[in-house]
Amino acid sequence: IELDKNGEVLRPGEQAVLRIKAEDNEALDTTSSSWPQAAMTAAADIADSTQYISLTYNEETDTFEGVFEVTENTYPCEWYLSWVNIYDMSGNQTELEEFDPYFNQTLPYYINVANGDTFTAQTYDISLSFMKIGEDGYWTEGSRFEKSDVPRRTTFSQAGIEFPEEDCAYPGLTLKGWADG
Repeated sequence: IELDKNGEVLRPGEQAVLRIKAEDNEALDTTSSSWPQAAMTAAADIADSTQYISLTYNEETDTFEGVFEVTENTYPCEWYLSWVNIYDMSGNQTELEEFDPYFNQTLPYYINVANGDTFTAQTYDISLSFMKIGEDGYWTEGSRFEKSDVPRRTTFSQAGIEFPEEDCAYPGLTLKGWADG
């Protein structure tokens, strides 16, 4: 996947070109009749939060291509690639793990739309607990961080969150690292 203006600020009248290279164990349906599409979704709670992009197969580059157009009516916020729909010749459609509904908001394919000086940045109140197995064999909270108004796409280090250097209290186990859940 390639988004030519990835991470950039776009204004009304500008556009971002999306190119997707896909493969299949048999053959992809590269005709327009298969209606290949992608979707960009606003990182804001708004009406019409999804804009669909028609994809056309480009034989020279062997990619599906589409354009996300920014108009005067495009809400000024982050817009991220949330969905891709490409078919093979048997009628099967894409099933990309990275487009899981809980994961797609963190995909690295996004643009920021500004209209004049207006840009709506999403912020979040976060509560993060680091859990470990206690000596009784049950999960216990080791450390906890709470932060307010954390901007979207802020890393843990940018938010001042550090992974604790705690040891597992359960006899015979050694903490090797942290997993998310």
